[in-house]
Amino acid sequence: LALCLGQEKARHSECVDSFKKAIRLQQGHSGNKHKAAVLHIAFATALTSWGHHQEAKGELVKAVTVARNCRDKRSELRALLKLVKLLEFSLKDATEAAKYRELLRRLNGVPEDRIGGVENGLSDVAEEHLCGLCLLKLPEGDTPEGRLTLPCRRHSFHSSCWEAKPSEVGCPECDSSC
Repeated sequence: LALCLGQEKARHSECVDSFKKAIRLQQGHSGNKHKAAVLHIAFATALTSWGHHQEAKGELVKAVTVARNCRDKRSELRALLKLVKLLEFSLKDATEAAKYRELLRRLNGVPEDRIGGVENGLSDVAEEHLCGLCLLKLPEGDTPEGRLTLPCRRHSFHSSCWEAKPSEVGCPECDSSC
């Protein structure tokens, strides 16, 4: 319901109320924590599309925490990816993005030497040219060696990052099992 309401500008406040209510229900005693994490991510996505970047950041931080607490690696990965991208590209906060990028690196099992050289942020690199797991620049060209593109929505990753990621995690960009 919240996603449908969010598509009409006049109904954004109803959308926000609907998301908050759904999250409260899932976080209750008999709720599903995985669903709560997914709802925080969806709410953050809606907030981002409306230009409410600080609020989206808060929802993504909550999603990371909830997902980690219920051992939901897929949701934790999706939330961390969205959080790093939001911090880098919208909020232009490379310092805080680096903190979450390190959590992302550890979750994905990416070696430390792959993360070097991004201390000053990635805002000068187009988002579609970044690996969806380590958020470093991908090799360029039509058939670049070391680059894996998935059939789900044509999301791309370094081959070594894809091989190192937790096996239970599908495409971290769109959450498909491709």
